Amino acid sequence: MTRIKELEDLISKANQAYWVESDPIMEDVEYDKLVRELKQLDPSNKLLDMIGAGAKLSAQNQSIVPSKVKHDTPLLSLDKVYSLDELMDWIKKVARTPKEAFVVQIKYDGITCDINHGILSTRGDGEIGENITDKAPIIQAQSRTGYFGPIDKLLKEHNKRRIGELVILDDDFKQLNASAVEANMRPYKNQRNAVAGIVGVKDLKLLPPKTTLTFIEYGSHQVLVNATNIEKKWDAIVKKFDGYATPKDGLVVKLVDQEYSESLGSTAHHPRGQIAFKFANVRKPSKIVDIEWTVGKEAIVPTAIVEPVDIGGITINRATLHNFKNIVDNQIAIGDHVVVERSGDVIPWISTVQHDEKNKVVIPGRCPVCGSDKLEMVGPHLFCRNDDCPGKAIVKIEYALKILGVLGIGEACIAKAVNECKVTDIGSWMRFGLRKDLRELGFGEAISKVINTTTEQLLDSKVPAYKILASLSIPDIGENIAEVIMSYYPNIMEIVESDDIEQTLLSVPKVGPSRAKNVAEFMKKNRYAVSDYIKMFEGIEYPSEKVDDQKPTVCFTGEMEKPRQELMNIARSIDWKPVDAVSKGLDYLVVPNTMHRSSKVDKAMKYGVDIITYDRFVIIAQQRIIRKVMDVK
Repeated sequence: MTRIKELEDLISKANQAYWVESDPIMEDVEYDKLVRELKQLDPSNKLLDMIGAGAKLSAQNQSIVPSKVKHDTPLLSLDKVYSLDELMDWIKKVARTPKEAFVVQIKYDGITCDINHGILSTRGDGEIGENITDKAPIIQAQSRTGYFGPIDKLLKEHNKRRIGELVILDDDFKQLNASAVEANMRPYKNQRNAVAGIVGVKDLKLLPPKTTLTFIEYGSHQVLVNATNIEKKWDAIVKKFDGYATPKDGLVVKLVDQEYSESLGSTAHHPRGQIAFKFANVRKPSKIVDIEWTVGKEAIVPTAIVEPVDIGGITINRATLHNFKNIVDNQIAIGDHVVVERSGDVIPWISTVQHDEKNKVVIPGRCPVCGSDKLEMVGPHLFCRNDDCPGKAIVKIEYALKILGVLGIGEACIAKAVNECKVTDIGSWMRFGLRKDLRELGFGEAISKVINTTTEQLLDSKVPAYKILASLSIPDIGENIAEVIMSYYPNIMEIVESDDIEQTLLSVPKVGPSRAKNVAEFMKKNRYAVSDYIKMFEGIEYPSEKVDDQKPTVCFTGEMEKPRQELMNIARSIDWKPVDAVSKGLDYLVVPNTMHRSSKVDKAMKYGVDIITYDRFVIIAQQRIIRKVMDVK
């Protein structure tokens, strides 16, 4: 099976599970990664067109292409906050006076819809939605003026536009699943996926009996507050709305003055006059059934395999345990009862452990990949010290390709090259990538072409010297430190060939004795291989000046909406310096949301580092970019 075919199968199964069976088999981050890889390998693949158009699968597993509806004005998504502090920061920013009026509404967990000109359509991409008026026979409606009944009445109001959410109420969901079981049909996993699945069904006769959806016009449930009293009333508002039998995943706060709200404009995706407060973390109790150890660039990483739990419509059976020290300190063992937590698209983690003394904490005695007993604990991590470990080689090559901007080559492909073709590092990967007999080695036609093309294009282009240095995977020499180092050397070969590189590196800011020693030892051991690798590049780009050590430093942690590399580039564009680790001198740590927890967060709190959310970082970046443009003008 070719990689393209494999990706098509994986994406199609994920679509089927999400839209039809209402039982997702993977997280959004994993799904998006597969789509990006397919786009890289086969940009014209028809499956990509279906995804882009929001096409869904019917109960008969047939594609549906509903008629499209162009919205009179775009239906933008809302910017999000995850804490009351963040919400109050937004309130202070948009409120003109302490008495600025706001409304707080329920953020329903369904599908945004538009009733206009007698047509019911989904939000779609904000500009163009899908015509789902044919679902009217199974839809009730609730308007902000108090009407509750068949949606037909609202559809007949051709001169009135209504925007709201299509949901399935709590009691209707129970009835739906009960009737589905009676009819020997699969029950739906949760309310949000039920709505998506029902909307995607072409023939209403295929639905369970008594299927009922509800369109709730925005503003049907709301509370009036002002900039001064909203904080005091917040808990009472949350409690009030919690009693409504509607699926919800947060609250929405809007300016009452519509004219002022519209004058604030919008970003490419969000109106500035309203914001969503997301109910962030969801926790579920579970039990550890196994602990899986995998090899990273250096460290051996533990993952808990837990009894499946449903969190936000996603079945979770894996959760990170962070590192070896975490297991030892918290006495985490197979059989322990735990609480699994997930926030947004962040990788699930274990937040609470109830250790049973009868359960033995198992410490690996050998590397899970190469079987070597050369293990060493340094700091919080457990390391495999076998230099020939294929697990380490796979991760390092994947890391190097990412730094060098090579896309479309997955872990399975790299693993095959390492295990079957004697590829051991990024240099041998480049030589492998130039071979014209990859198909004879068992690689498919499409992936062979990708490997050859990306390798040739990379070696023929002008590559920044610091990226080449970082791609070597020298311990503690990430992209940012490599950039600092290369700003002090006119030629990368000076670092490779110098016998006193450890001493000279000590004069470079941010390097320090440990990193200097790592570089010196690595070059001494791999000098000839590194030299051959560097000579393969046709052109190497060097910085014209030393990296400014006075720039604000920023570190990123956790999964966010944009790839890490893109966030680092944004930081550089506003004259911030991205760094890999948290230290006492760090200026900012960017986290996905205020509920995110990691070792970096703990260290940042210890050092008093300013911790900001991803959304806050984006706002700061936008403001600075605008300011730079104005300065130029």
